[in-house]
Amino acid sequence: MNNAILSKEKQNKITVLYKKYRQAIVNYLKSMLSEKHASEDIAHEVFLKLFFNNSELKNEPADIKNYLITMAK
Repeated sequence: MNNAILSKEKQNKITVLYKKYRQAIVNYLKSMLSEKHASEDIAHEVFLKLFFNNSELKNEPADIKNYLITMAK
């Protein structure tokens, strides 16, 4: 039961981060790769990594946007 609650909380947090920062990450990657689809795929991978790695969200960095862009590099 506890894992389900934590998982739902984590899912909600990632959803908020995804909606807020996905496009910024895609735009950053497109400027480097000049490839829209690859940029979108990599951006999705960043958020999947957050979801599957528990430690990534425990101590959220103050500047989460730069942290997510760094993960995308």
